[in-house]
Amino acid sequence: MEQYYVAKSYQTLERVGSVYTANGRKYIKVRMGNGTLKAVRAYTFSEYKKYYPDAEPVQKVGTQKDVLGFGENGWIWIFKGDTYSVNDWFKAAPTRYTRLWGWYLPSNMELPDPLPSGIEPVKLYWTQVGKEDGWLKTDAEVTNAVEAIIYDAGNSQFVGTIGQRIEVDFVCVKAIQVDGAYGTIGVFTFRDEAENEYVWMTNAKVLDEGVRYTGKGTVKDHKVYRGINQTHLSRCSLKEVGE
Repeated sequence: MEQYYVAKSYQTLERVGSVYTANGRKYIKVRMGNGTLKAVRAYTFSEYKKYYPDAEPVQKVGTQKDVLGFGENGWIWIFKGDTYSVNDWFKAAPTRYTRLWGWYLPSNMELPDPLPSGIEPVKLYWTQVGKEDGWLKTDAEVTNAVEAIIYDAGNSQFVGTIGQRIEVDFVCVKAIQVDGAYGTIGVFTFRDEAENEYVWMTNAKVLDEGVRYTGKGTVKDHKVYRGINQTHLSRCSLKEVGE
């Protein structure tokens, strides 16, 4: 029976049903992180090597728990620190990469010695990111679990309750412009004297980094980003301190 392979980004996903033909091409359905099914191309070995000449195809033979290297031990190594700056080292090392948690190493493989300066290996357990049936939890649940491990918790605390109008007095520590479906929007991050972080997204005003602002905002949501508690605001009415 001929074997079929899927693109690299889908190789760790659960395959649902059998390979089928549509418009003269082979497809198979995979279960995405949010639980929905998506039809993706199913390649023969020769087709796969044509499109991905430098990558070895992974023939899925087990659950995501098996494919990702958790195996019987039930954990893998992931890495804390600025892995981006030593990306070339990881590429040369016997490590693997996934969009879910970056560079990692199955538990049955020895850690390279020495590791780059500032890089720390930590264990990620299957029980933190996976279900009893061997498949991963949702992308959001996995991200939250991983970020709680690889990012140190900051001093920031959530401020107010959802829907509450609060007084704010903080400094803009980051200001970026993001292009989206509805044009360019400003994403502004603030920090108050207690080190609490706030985020406000708006296309109505441009704020400057390093400037202190005071005013009011409505608590839209409480989110954790890279281990930091952030209070997301809406309907802000701000002015520069000293205006």
